[in-house]
Order: sequence, then C-alpha cells, then structure tokens
Amino acid sequence: MMEITSFLSTAHNWKSPGNDQIRNYWLKAFAAAHSHVAKYFSAIMEELEKVRDWLFTGISYWLPKSGDSKEVRK
Repeated sequence: MMEITSFLSTAHNWKSPGNDQIRNYWLKAFAAAHSHVAKYFSAIMEELEKVRDWLFTGISYWLPKSGDSKEVRK
C-alpha cells in the first residue's frame, strides 16, 4: 500500500487519465482505496498472462511545443 501512496504523491492531479478514466486527483483523495489498488496490482503481477488487453492499451498525442508542426527534425 505504501508504494501506491508514494507513487500518487508525485503524480500530477489533472493529467490525462488511463483507460479506467480515473484522474490521479481522485485516487489521491480516496486514501482508503489505496490498499485495494495495491491488492489488485499484486494479483495482476502474479498472473500477468490473465490480464486483459485494455490494461496495456493507451492513446498518445504528439503536440508540437513551438514552431512549424510540419517540420520534422531530430
């Protein structure tokens, strides 16, 4: 449980949520849920082959910080 609490203390509140659609703000606010989240993560790690694909699916958006977005350089 301490790992979950420690991670959430450094997570940004309003970043884009994952597939569960729960923002970090709410996970931080409900400290009583930390032990349950830790329990489920442990279960997932023990039986990784049974994990559903949605857990590893995400969407990434590339946003240019400045300049011409059509110009690609390293």
